[in-house]
Amino acid sequence: MIRIVLVGAAGRMGRAIDAATFGVSDVGIVARVDVRESFPATGGAWTDDAGSVIQAGTVVVEFSTPAGAVAAAALCAARGVPLVSGSTGLAAAQEDAVRA
Repeated sequence: MIRIVLVGAAGRMGRAIDAATFGVSDVGIVARVDVRESFPATGGAWTDDAGSVIQAGTVVVEFSTPAGAVAAAALCAARGVPLVSGSTGLAAAQEDAVRA
């Protein structure tokens, strides 16, 4: 099973990815990361601390903000976890940090 940590889970793309995994037996959202103010009233494992859920054996799918992309990339690099980033609007320095 592909275990996904979804960063930016409360946003439009995060919700779409979450919905797309519903009922798929070999893919699952193991944690949803977003700012606490965006947590829904119900459903799933939510946190505002990506560092507490990004670990070996997971894949991070990130659709958040430029700063969120940089932070997620740094955590993934430090922990050897794959990252798929879809955030837009990154400045050149932020793009370089994500690629590093």
